[in-house]
Amino acid sequence: MTSERGHLLKINCPELFADPEFAAWLNAGSATGGADNRVATWHVPDEPMGGYSDLFGTIYVTDDGSEGSDDDMPEPCWDAIVSHCRAVGFRHGVVWLTNLQDYPLD
Repeated sequence: MTSERGHLLKINCPELFADPEFAAWLNAGSATGGADNRVATWHVPDEPMGGYSDLFGTIYVTDDGSEGSDDDMPEPCWDAIVSHCRAVGFRHGVVWLTNLQDYPLD
């Protein structure tokens, strides 16, 4: 057995989950199942976004670009995540998006 330490950034972003384009993208990705499933989430397709609709993905951010496991999400949503990562100095690792409207992380 081997292991490796990594980086994780947890972002509470209910406004992202409220975005209809993001919701459509998440529903399409989580509905495919199996090896084709492009997102890691507990969200149940076509059900309302809730506190358990978390999304996990990888990200790599440079000064002039970014890429990640979910960089095919709607561009404004991806750009908001990348901007937040840059603002807090997070350059690579796992991003955990939460939809905690009533329970902020602070």
